[in-house]
Amino acid sequence: MLGGLKKLLGLSEREHAEPTSASPTTESDSPDIEAAAEEPSREEQPARGTDPQEPIQEVRFFEEPAGPNGNDAPVSDNHFSDFGGFWTDKRDARQILERRVQEGQYDEQLAQDLEFWIENGYLIIEGAVSHEICDEIHADIQRCIDGELPERTVEGFKPGTPEKVQVPLSMEALGLREAKLLDLHAVSKAARRALFNPRTAAFLKAAFERPPVSFASLTFKYGSTQPLHQDSAFVAIDSPLEFAAAWVALEDIEPGSGELEYVPGSHRMEETLFDGRSKWFIPGSPEARDYNQGLLDRAKRANLEVKHFLPRKGDVLIWSADLAHGGARNIEAGKTRWSLVSHFCPLDRNPRYFYARRFGRKLLLESGHWIASKE
Repeated sequence: MLGGLKKLLGLSEREHAEPTSASPTTESDSPDIEAAAEEPSREEQPARGTDPQEPIQEVRFFEEPAGPNGNDAPVSDNHFSDFGGFWTDKRDARQILERRVQEGQYDEQLAQDLEFWIENGYLIIEGAVSHEICDEIHADIQRCIDGELPERTVEGFKPGTPEKVQVPLSMEALGLREAKLLDLHAVSKAARRALFNPRTAAFLKAAFERPPVSFASLTFKYGSTQPLHQDSAFVAIDSPLEFAAAWVALEDIEPGSGELEYVPGSHRMEETLFDGRSKWFIPGSPEARDYNQGLLDRAKRANLEVKHFLPRKGDVLIWSADLAHGGARNIEAGKTRWSLVSHFCPLDRNPRYFYARRFGRKLLLESGHWIASKE
């Protein structure tokens, strides 16, 4: 499936630069990925025309590929999980990292980031995003409300009911229970600059061994209060462990704001398989009934601790597909938790909605980064 990907994408040599020393070359047994992993490194230029995305390349996917997914029989290549994952999820990941460091594929900072990720399943990058970019994201939210940028949608629960609704973006809508602004990154250049800050972008490319694609971003004003969960159960990718998420603090986060919770090392806990076979959540399955409590119980048995993330404005938390995380339930009146989060998958992987809804496209931007769009 990976062979000829560069030809499929129609990317010319002019549009690509050689990988930097902080970017990994791919494994010698995966030459086709190496060609696809080359990407531009230039700064994002002002958009021409009115489209804030200003893509220079578009790729559409409509046909579902054959191969393993969350409901197929598992496959493995020396990974901790039978469902595979990245090289960082292999049992010999430390040896692979050591060899690549000796070969000069990673600089010291990137090597340290990867080593921490392999062990803990997450990475915190302090000061990754400037305050100016964070402020510009807030301004872009207001521009969407004022009609200066394309309209966005907020998803949340109708007051006093269990009914989930989607409504046009407004500050009032962001006050709905568990409200989240959908796909701000599709229209906000500032949001994309935050998500693809240099250190996060370099880390994801090294872990993925291909260019990362941002998809399904969520922006929060208040804490989500979402129970402890693993994204692999709810974010369906055609290879269920080949994705990650990055969370950006858009303000200083205080205790009592519904701050993010996470469990270091939980990416290596015993897996939850719904109906005994699927990484993806199956309503009504025995595992679904006690799913959230089951994660807590397994964490306790493994002597893993739930931690609270109290970052400063511009700090970033990246987590793996199987890292248990959620939102603290304690939200004091008036306390906000402004944040932006996006999921990322490699360029040759697709969110399942690409197939279920028979549409989906990936856009290569002038910054050299890729985003997925449902629009």
